[in-house]
Amino acid sequence: MDSEEWVSELESMNAKELVGFGGLLDHRPSQLRGRSGATELAEHLLWVRTRSGKTEALRANLVQRAFEKARGRRNIILKARQMGLTTWAAARFFLKTITHPGTLTLQVAHTQESAEEIFRIVRRFYDYLPNRLRKGCLKTSHANVRQIIFPFFDSQYRVVSAGERNAGRGMTVQNLHCSELARWPGDPAETLAGLRAALSVDGEEILESTPDGIGGCFYEEWQAAPETGMVRHFFPWWM
Repeated sequence: MDSEEWVSELESMNAKELVGFGGLLDHRPSQLRGRSGATELAEHLLWVRTRSGKTEALRANLVQRAFEKARGRRNIILKARQMGLTTWAAARFFLKTITHPGTLTLQVAHTQESAEEIFRIVRRFYDYLPNRLRKGCLKTSHANVRQIIFPFFDSQYRVVSAGERNAGRGMTVQNLHCSELARWPGDPAETLAGLRAALSVDGEEILESTPDGIGGCFYEEWQAAPETGMVRHFFPWWM
């Protein structure tokens, strides 16, 4: 479909059709002429704030496409700054939240300020959805500083900081994104263990961080990835 056909299709979708579109998120690039289902859906449904300050339709960059091509169910990302991977994790998990009933997505930032910035990205995704979706099956019942609830699908999206006590405790999480893990305060390994205990057996996990020297939770997770089964992704500055 071209862009106009996508817009027309998205604006006319009902709840069942939206869930059907969510199935694209698990399609691999080879199934869609070199582009992943998440890329196709994100670029025709989500809007972002660009570095120039304009709000425009999301267009996946080289790094985002490379991650999408190689991702697994459990992922760890070592990256340079300003790669757009936090935005991409938010985009992928937002789409899963609004197309998979009963989903709880949890993004964990290293500071309160970062958590607020991530939530602004997510809120923008929602605010620029087609009106028919926002007034229909994706109408929210509650949205606080960093939480959006979609009662029709019994789904919700939360963004917290790693310093918040009991982050993730008592929840069953389907999508977990831990941002800048190398810079988490307190005992990052203990916090991460608690979050993982909340992650469902078939849940999706993304750990990502810029480097912060040798040692620490993120370094140990990266080193242990071949044994733990996490897919490693490395994106240097020159990408």
